[in-house]
Parts: sequence; structure tokens; C-alpha cells
Amino acid sequence: MALNMDSTTVAGPQVRAWELLANLADSGQNQATMQDAQSFVQSVVTILRSHLACPWGVFVLQASVDSEARASWGLTDSQLQEVFVHNGHRLDDSLIELPLHCAEQQVGTLVLAAPPSPEPSLPPAFLQALARQLELLITHHLREAKQQQLEAKHQQEIAMLQAAASLNLHEFGQTDLR
Repeated sequence: MALNMDSTTVAGPQVRAWELLANLADSGQNQATMQDAQSFVQSVVTILRSHLACPWGVFVLQASVDSEARASWGLTDSQLQEVFVHNGHRLDDSLIELPLHCAEQQVGTLVLAAPPSPEPSLPPAFLQALARQLELLITHHLREAKQQQLEAKHQQEIAMLQAAASLNLHEFGQTDLR
């Protein structure tokens, strides 16, 4: 008689927390998710959603002076708007709001709904570690974006120089024939 035993283990909150931080760190190595701000934000939200027991969350990244990237889970569009129209006042004391900084400037925010009651609350030390990990990822993302801009500018300059050199050679060839 064979016994079918379920060997699945349910990870406790501390294990999920460490896995979350490790998966976030690992995502920084994935060049595809570091390409543009929206892909980056979406990949972070996917990881957060899979590891946190929070019913909903929103991650906003100020991608540049005039644009932001935003991704969320567990909210409708109207609920999402309510979260951001609170005029500096919290809608609910159970919200967890983590401002994210890079070079001493706020560059993003993570807003989480507290986990439901059977789940343990998110301890301040974990929230601090989560914020620092996200700040590291944001810093890495911003560096990658700046590097890509510099490389694109460099390629443009090379193309312009090659075009100018070609034009000069062409003109030189014409004066040589006269």
C-alpha cells in the first residue's frame, strides 16, 4: 500500500521575506527588466506580489523629471486613484508607505495594504530592508538607463563623424578630378 504524502512546505513569513529580498536582488541582473522604467516597475511588482501577503500594493517610480512609471496589484483604476488623491493624508492607518530615495532625492514610493489579520504584520526591520533593496535596484536601473543614453549618443556621434568623413572624401575626390 503506497501512501501519497504531500511534501509541499508552506514557507513562513521570514522565509518569504528572505526569498523576496533575494529575488529582488537577482532581478537586477536581468537586463531585460532594466531596459525601461515601466518594465522595471512591472517586474518589481510581480516579485512583490508573489512574496507578500498584502492584498494590494502600488509601486511608483519617478522615471524622469516629467514622467513616472507605475504598476500595482489588487486595485481597480478608481481605487488606485483614491490612493494617490489623499493630499498628503493617509486614507487608512493600515497603509504602509515607503518613500524610496536615490542620491538624497525621493525617486519613488511603495504603498502596501497591511496583510490580512491571520498573516503577521510586516516588521519595521523588514520594511527598512525592503526599502533599501528597492533603492539599490532603482539606483542600478537609473545607472543602466544613463549608460544606454550615453551609448546611444556615442553611436550618433560616430555616425555623424562617419558621414562627415565620407562627405569630405567625396569632396576631396571631386577637387582632385578638376
